[in-house]
Amino acid sequence: MTAWYEFACPDCPAAFAVDEPAREELLAVGCVNCGAAVTGAAFERREVAPRMVA
Repeated sequence: MTAWYEFACPDCPAAFAVDEPAREELLAVGCVNCGAAVTGAAFERREVAPRMVA
């Protein structure tokens, strides 16, 4: 089971839940909304996976 995190961009209002692979991608390429550099401080570990709404 993969780890989940809450992401909050340091430079824009972007905020959403991400899994471990998405976290690694954000750390590598930056915020998908504004392109700002992202560090580990932009993530908070979630205890449970987010509830998916269809």
